[in-house]
Amino acid sequence: MQPMGSPNIERKKWYVYALEKPTGEIFYVGRGTGNRIDQHEWEARSGVQSRKCDVIREVWAQRQQIVKKIIFETDVEEDAKRVERDCIQFEYAGPQLTNIVGNMYELTRRREERRQEMWQLVQKRVQEIERRQWEEKRREKRRMRLYGD
Repeated sequence: MQPMGSPNIERKKWYVYALEKPTGEIFYVGRGTGNRIDQHEWEARSGVQSRKCDVIREVWAQRQQIVKKIIFETDVEEDAKRVERDCIQFEYAGPQLTNIVGNMYELTRRREERRQEMWQLVQKRVQEIERRQWEEKRREKRRMRLYGD
């Protein structure tokens, strides 16, 4: 990997890059052109709410900087997409990776959160149904006492 800004004989149009904590832990892999690699810090400064931006702000709070590295360069976008996908799914896969798309750990975490939300919703609905049934039985008993039906 090359640190961003390293001398390069010929720049390619597309590149795949990694954002690292100062510890060397890669927390984001992306692909882009131009200054895409720098836009994540701009998002973090702008208050965007995401795990990636939270990590960037945590690093800044420790008075440190994000390390930006170019992993791969090409003139063919499909090649960049393929390398980015492989890096996310295989090379750097893990819970530390903040990528949402293609990150099986992030997808699994989100599915589990959604499953828990749905379970809580089901439990709430069951409680509401049981409460309505209890109230209906109570009204029926009251009617029976009052009218003897």
